Parts: sequence; C-alpha cells; structure tokens
Amino acid sequence: MGKKIPLNQKGKHFEVKTPPNYNECHITFSFRLMRKGSKCCLSLCRQIDKAHVADKLLSLGQMTWKQIHQVSRKGLGFEMIPVGQLKIAMPSHINEDVKEVMIFKFSDSGRLAGIRERDIFYVIFVAPNHNLY
Repeated sequence: MGKKIPLNQKGKHFEVKTPPNYNECHITFSFRLMRKGSKCCLSLCRQIDKAHVADKLLSLGQMTWKQIHQVSRKGLGFEMIPVGQLKIAMPSHINEDVKEVMIFKFSDSGRLAGIRERDIFYVIFVAPNHNLY
C-alpha cells in the first residue's frame, strides 16, 4: 500500500502508489510486435518448433523476471544481442532506440528474440534454425 501525503491544510490526504517492481512480476508474453507471415514469424514454423516455443513460454511464464535473470542462458535464461549483430533487419514499426534484443533458446537450434518493456516480453522473431545472428 502506498504512503499517504497531506493534500492541504485541512488534513485531507491522497495516496501515492509505489510503482511495482517489474522484476518481481511474472513474465508476460506478447506477439503484438511480430508481423504475421514475415521472415522469422511463428506462423512459418513447423509444428514441432511451435510446440517447442509453447513449452518454453509455459516454463518461463511460471517465473518472475528476477528468477529468469538468475538462471543460465543455456537453460531458461537469456542473452542480450546488439541489433547490429542480427542477420535480419528489425521491423520498421520497432522504435529506433532499441539497441539490443533478448534471446531465449527454445530448442537446440531455436531462438526467440524480442524486447522487454516492464514485465512484458514482446516476441519479434522466432528462428527455429538459429539463423538470427
């Protein structure tokens, strides 16, 4: 609960809510920034790769961002890759200020790439053949 701050001399108060610590929140996924049918789109993946992606999302969805930051990138963790190292161009609708993407491994050769905003991971690319960077 937030701290009460006096509003005026009559003693009326309003509550200032503390913003949440997003690292304590469970990861949430969004495919809103992925363009259907584009290169490295989930819709172009084989069924087995889609199943691997779903399994990865299910496992990660049980964790907080703090927990994810504490695990190895070879397991449920991630690595950060500069946008300039990607073999595929960032979609034009992604803000130019984005300099790195988060990469999660979903199979031996499969990678998910996206960006984090607060507690949301926006999936931008799904690359089942590790041909993203």
